[in-house]
Amino acid sequence: MMLTEVKCRAAESWLRDILLDTGSPPWDLQPTPIPDLSPDHSEGIKRAFADRVMELIQNTGQAPSASQMAETKELVAQEYRFKILQAAQTRVDAMKIKINDQLAQGGWADAFNEFITDLVTFPCAFLKGPVVRRQRHLALLDEVKHRAPRRPRAQPGQPRQRLGQRIDFG
Repeated sequence: MMLTEVKCRAAESWLRDILLDTGSPPWDLQPTPIPDLSPDHSEGIKRAFADRVMELIQNTGQAPSASQMAETKELVAQEYRFKILQAAQTRVDAMKIKINDQLAQGGWADAFNEFITDLVTFPCAFLKGPVVRRQRHLALLDEVKHRAPRRPRAQPGQPRQRLGQRIDFG
C-alpha cells in the first residue's frame, strides 16, 4: 500500500466527518434579522396603533398622554415586527424542506461524495450544478413527462465539458 493512498483516504474521511456526518446539511438558511417594512406593513402598524389608542380612550375615558402614545406606538411596532419575523422564519423553514427535497432527488449526496474523492485524489475537483432533464414515467393511464434535476460528475481535468459535447485534447 502506497503512502499517498493512505493519506488520500485519511483526507476523504476527515472531510466527510466534518461536512457530512453532523446530521445536518453543510449549508443553512436564516431570515434577515431586521425585516424591511413594506407600505402595507406600515399601514397595518398605523391601524393597530389607532385601535390600541381607541381602546385606551374607552378604558380610561380620557386621551392618553404623549409618553403613553409613544410607548403604545413602540409596543405595537415591536409586536408587528415580531409577527413578520415569525412569518419569515416559517418561509425559511419551508424553503429548507424544499431545497433538501430537491437535493435528495437530484443525487446531491452521491455527487458530493465523488467531489470529495476527486478533491483529495486529483489537483482539482468540480461540483456541477443541477442539470434538469425531462424524464418519462407512467401514471395510471397516461405517460407523463416531468423535470428531474441531476448532478452529473465533472471529470477531473475536463471542467468545461458540456452534456453532449465532445472535447478533443489532441
